[in-house]
Amino acid sequence: MLRWLLEIPEEERRGVLDVSMDFSDSMKLIAKTAIPCAKISLDRFHVFQDLNKYFMKAFAEVRDKVLVAIKHEKAAFERKVEQLARNRKRYRAKHPKRYRGRKRGCKPKWRKKDFKPSTMKGYG
Repeated sequence: MLRWLLEIPEEERRGVLDVSMDFSDSMKLIAKTAIPCAKISLDRFHVFQDLNKYFMKAFAEVRDKVLVAIKHEKAAFERKVEQLARNRKRYRAKHPKRYRGRKRGCKPKWRKKDFKPSTMKGYG
């Protein structure tokens, strides 16, 4: 690329005021060598492309932390539900006269609940 730019007459190259390019160091070196008087500026596309890349990386890290926290919270919820079921079964075994093979009363409220993760404050 430098060879092609050097084929342009020097008077025309000195007339260039601004060069827009990406973050590449090799492009910067080529621009400074071929067009020494020009002001080098970075174009918006590459700036936003890099910003997007960094934001997506940060988002992925936070998302992974949140998903792990939700997984642990769900496991704790399921352990609690199983513990309550075991307690009910143990209670029925200790008090057979009350039940005599049939279950009375309303179903426990804990069993009807579905797992809902808490709000994830403080992550990130």
